[in-house]
Amino acid sequence: MRVGLFAQPTSPGGRFYCTIQAVFNSCNCGRRKSTRIVGGQNAAVNEFPMVAALVDLTTRDLFCGATLISNRKAITAQHCLLNQSPGNVALLVGDYDITTGSDTPYSALYSIQTFTCYTSCSATPSNETDIALVTTTNEIQMNPGVGIACLPIKYQGNTFAGSTVEVSGWGHLDFGGPDAKIQQKTRLNVISQTDCQNRFGTSLIVRSTQMCTFTPGTDTCQKDSGEGLLYTGPDNGRLYTIGVVASGVECGTNNPSINTRVTLFINWIITNSPEIQYCNI
Repeated sequence: MRVGLFAQPTSPGGRFYCTIQAVFNSCNCGRRKSTRIVGGQNAAVNEFPMVAALVDLTTRDLFCGATLISNRKAITAQHCLLNQSPGNVALLVGDYDITTGSDTPYSALYSIQTFTCYTSCSATPSNETDIALVTTTNEIQMNPGVGIACLPIKYQGNTFAGSTVEVSGWGHLDFGGPDAKIQQKTRLNVISQTDCQNRFGTSLIVRSTQMCTFTPGTDTCQKDSGEGLLYTGPDNGRLYTIGVVASGVECGTNNPSINTRVTLFINWIITNSPEIQYCNI
C-alpha cells in the first residue's frame, strides 16, 4: 500500500490542508508467499496463491490443474474439459493438503459458470490449441493465500528458451502412481523448439504454439495437465503464467513435456474476458 497526500492549489489562512488516501496498486498480480523450503518437493503452504485445481463434484476428485488470472477466471488445458460440464466442476483455490481442511484458512471451492475453449469444448482439442478458460459463478476472494498470476503481455516476443519455470500442483508422483496429497512443486528448464524437435525426431511435430520443458529426473505428470508454467520476472520478481501443461510421454523420461505457449494466446484471452483489465507489467 502507498499513502498519497492530496491538497487544493489554494488553502485558507495561508495553511496547508491535506487529505490522506490509501493508493492501492491495481496490478497486484504474480505475488508469491515466501518459503523456507529449499530443494524439497513440497511447496510451502500457499506459496503459489495463483495455483488452483479443477474438482469433479461427482467423484470429489482433483482431475486437472489451473492458474488464476483474475477474480473470476482461470487458465487450464482444453483437454481437461472434454466430457465435463460446468455444473459438475468446481475450482479449488487456496488449498495445500487436500486431506485436511485445517492446514490453511484460505481454501475455498467455487462453482463454475462457463467454459471457454479455443475450439469446441466437446471435441478433442488440437495439440496446437490446448488451452481454455473457466469462469466462476461468483467472484473469488483474494487474500494472502489466493491471488492471481500475471499474464505475460510484455513477453509476447520471448521464446523463454534457456529459462527456468516452476510448476506446482497435486498431480501423480510417478507415472501411474498415486496422487500427491500435499501440493508439490518442481523447477523445469525451457528448451528451444529446435532442441525439442530433435529429441522427438519424426515421432512428433512440435508446433509454434507449443513450448517444451525438459529437466532430467523431474517432470510434470498425470493430473498435472492444466497447471501453469510460472516464470519469475527478473525485473520485478512477479510470477507470470507463460505456459499450460498439455502433454507428455511418461513422467521424468528422456522425452520433453509439451506445453501450450500462453504468449501466443494473449489476444484470445483478452477478447474472451472484455470485462477484465489485465496488468501489463
